[in-house]
Amino acid sequence: MEGDVSQLTNLKNILQVFSTSTGLKVNYSKSMLVPINIGEEETFTLAQSFGCTVGSLPFTYLGLPLGLTKPKVIDFLPW
Repeated sequence: MEGDVSQLTNLKNILQVFSTSTGLKVNYSKSMLVPINIGEEETFTLAQSFGCTVGSLPFTYLGLPLGLTKPKVIDFLPW
């Protein structure tokens, strides 16, 4: 997804429709925007408009390490 406020607004609208139709609530404060090839100022503007925090790579998702490189066996040893 490009770093565009209009696209982020459309994504938020889609999530709102999902929330309304399923009864589930989206917790934007638990969401994280991970910038790739976007300036720092624009990153913070996008995160603020979406209501989320700014993260960086690598990070863990559901206990799995996510980054730009293929994980090594040692990355899974805590499991």
